[in-house]
Amino acid sequence: MNSLFGQEIIGETWYINTIIGINLSDTKSFTLNKINSEDENHYILGNTITFNKDNTFSCNYSAPCGNDCFPSSMGTFKTIDKNHIRLFLKEFKQSGYCKNIEIKHNLDLGVYILKTTDDKTELKLVREKR
Repeated sequence: MNSLFGQEIIGETWYINTIIGINLSDTKSFTLNKINSEDENHYILGNTITFNKDNTFSCNYSAPCGNDCFPSSMGTFKTIDKNHIRLFLKEFKQSGYCKNIEIKHNLDLGVYILKTTDDKTELKLVREKR
């Protein structure tokens, strides 16, 4: 894997292996996969993350029907350099067919190194040791 953050992920929505904040004891790494935005018939379902141009991020889960549990989180990020990003969790919510939760956070998750595959379809965020 090559290390590269660059501007290509800002403003983009990616699949993510888990919603950030759903399990605070497991924030060591996250795997992002590029969404094929060229497929018009492609519905974006599952766990996603968007890194916004205003240095906020949002994670959401979506399903084809409303009979599910829908976790989401919001936070901010700070680009350290082209290979590192710091994540801050601000809020975690959950609604639907599960226990409804809304938790405000002010949690520094740490600095993550960003590594991408050569074809840039998968991105790994791996937290550096604290």
